[in-house]
Amino acid sequence: MRVYLRTLLLSAVLAWLAAGTVVFFAFQNGIAGLKTVRMLNHQIQKIAASEIDGSILLLGDSTLRASIVTETYSDLVGRPVLNLGLNGGYGYAGDLNLLRRALDRGTPDTVVLFHSTDMITRRVAYQGFAQSVPSVEELAELPVVEVLRLYFSFDGLFAAVTGLTRWIFSESEPFADGLEQGQAMTAMDVGVRIRRSRYLPNEINAEKVAFLARVTALCREHDLRCVYAHGPLYDEVCRVSEEYFTEANRVIEATGVPVVVGTPYCMPLSEVGDSEDHPATPLAARYTRRYHRLLEPYLGR
Repeated sequence: MRVYLRTLLLSAVLAWLAAGTVVFFAFQNGIAGLKTVRMLNHQIQKIAASEIDGSILLLGDSTLRASIVTETYSDLVGRPVLNLGLNGGYGYAGDLNLLRRALDRGTPDTVVLFHSTDMITRRVAYQGFAQSVPSVEELAELPVVEVLRLYFSFDGLFAAVTGLTRWIFSESEPFADGLEQGQAMTAMDVGVRIRRSRYLPNEINAEKVAFLARVTALCREHDLRCVYAHGPLYDEVCRVSEEYFTEANRVIEATGVPVVVGTPYCMPLSEVGDSEDHPATPLAARYTRRYHRLLEPYLGR
């Protein structure tokens, strides 16, 4: 009976490890059945196919992808631009790991961290780090429970299996840099889509900047010019959140990166897209030009 139980236990452990290996393979190769993973893989492939030396790297979340048209911005600055926007779930951890990958291929001229105005209030993106690490050894930097949550959970296995099935039996869908969304809001939409009416200093998560501090340390190590820009925000929220932004800027700049003066840009209701921090899609080129004017003093010539 004991031999049987030992064999059963060993088989269970091996199956569990095999499942974790499958999940890790699917996530690290951008195959897992999640749109966010396809987006990450798209950006990793872009880094591998691009000239990094002398370029401007844009790192951030969906607010970046909604606000900056890469081609337009590249024309304005007169140099190559890589828009490596992910989504908010990757947070500053996604910035860190994409910057690591880029530095393996070259040295950018400038790194712009372009995030949603509430990024510093969100939970630490351990899962975003686990999904985007360049190598398995770096998982050792995470709390064990976070590794288990991703690679040894039913949700992770389900995402891996569905993604692998699609990868084997059907063609993958291309991923676009821009953010597909609706037209501008109307006044009737405000109560539905606006997440909060005001940002407060006590909402800031002091632990959130741990990965941001590692990004800025990497900038200093490689002698890179790095700046931080808040993305646009609906002006009814923006105008009453001055205390929040004063404190947020203090916490962000304490990591060693300057916050671009004039950000966030406060959007009128007529220009808001599918959330309070996304400009409407038809206005993306206009917001690219606006942010170019704000960023220009921070860029090298």
